[in-house]
Amino acid sequence: MIHIAHISDIHFGLNFSAATWQAVVGCVVDFDPHIIVVSGDLVDDPSPEHLLTAKGALDTLLRRTQESSDKRWGDGRGRKAELVVVPGNHDVFESGIAMGMPRLNWFERIFSGGNTARAEQALRQAIAGRSHRPGPRA
Repeated sequence: MIHIAHISDIHFGLNFSAATWQAVVGCVVDFDPHIIVVSGDLVDDPSPEHLLTAKGALDTLLRRTQESSDKRWGDGRGRKAELVVVPGNHDVFESGIAMGMPRLNWFERIFSGGNTARAEQALRQAIAGRSHRPGPRA
């Protein structure tokens, strides 16, 4: 039997719950799927920052799932989970609204454009720099 983990409506952004995400990660890792399908609305809006954050979190989820599966089954016989990501309206349109709004291509650039490790590292450094500044944060 093939085990498929399906996740949707993560909505990385201003109202994102890190605690909920960690619970989801734990459930997926414990489930030990062959395939992880993420179907839409990874982010609140298709900004590069939100999409890079989502991509980094999903890459980490995939790696943790594969590592856990290898430990569980031993001798490299783990399930080697694969990740399939399909965009939703919030991933390609400002505020998720398609009417009169041009489709943005950040999703494709980030999820299909190859290695984003440098961009993800730059984002982490920018976020760390903002959190160390005194006064209100944007």
